[in-house]
Amino acid sequence: MEFIKANWIALLALIFTALAVIFTALLLIRQCISDRKAKREREEEKGQEFRERVIKLEERIDMLIKLFPKLEKTEESLKKLDEIKTPEEIRKITSETLKTTDIPNIIDAKISKKLSGVDKLIATMIAQKLDEKDKQFSGLIGNASDYLLLGNAKYKEGDLPGAIEYYDKALTIDPKYADAWYNKGVALSDLKRYDEEIECYDKTLTINPKYANAWFSKACIYASKDDKSNALKNLSRAIELDNKYKDDAKKDEDFRNLWDVEDFKKLVK
Repeated sequence: MEFIKANWIALLALIFTALAVIFTALLLIRQCISDRKAKREREEEKGQEFRERVIKLEERIDMLIKLFPKLEKTEESLKKLDEIKTPEEIRKITSETLKTTDIPNIIDAKISKKLSGVDKLIATMIAQKLDEKDKQFSGLIGNASDYLLLGNAKYKEGDLPGAIEYYDKALTIDPKYADAWYNKGVALSDLKRYDEEIECYDKTLTINPKYANAWFSKACIYASKDDKSNALKNLSRAIELDNKYKDDAKKDEDFRNLWDVEDFKKLVK
């Protein structure tokens, strides 16, 4: 006891030192456990990421397996185009090849869905080959519908002047091609050439007065210009032809300044 009394300070220091060592050891053990846990989580994340990459790779391989016949058929068609001599055969092969794609006939500026890489590639190859044949024969060899689809492919790529060029080719062949006039109007709208756009829709409606898309598109232009009278008149005609335009007008930002107008509310209720 006398020893403890005489050396209590040293003993207390020894106890604190031992506690510090123990505490440090516990911290090191805890850090080691935390590091191992973090390492395990990183490994699990890497494993999950690897599994997700494998799944995506398998999906792409499946897609390529499905799409290969389409590309193979396109390559065969292009070889035939180099061999054949008559415009009739060229038109037939070009049309058949473009029909294998999902290029839409009608362009909708409100829908930004792009073409698949395969369809884009097919359209590009056909466009190049058809342009060569046009030069070879010193005239437009394809069908009006072929140039329309190539124009739509250009539109989907964001090449608006290129799209309009193909629509004009379609209209050179068939001046009464309503879809070509309408799609040209949509492309002109994106270029903010609104007066020309309206002219295209008017051409469309002269050819086909029941072309609801054109009535609705005209209504959108007038609404954005705050021309309420013409906007409501054209919207009314579109709704008469297709009731879906009631809901479209309620959501379309072009009509925002009409949403609180009573005549508009009555029209779309």
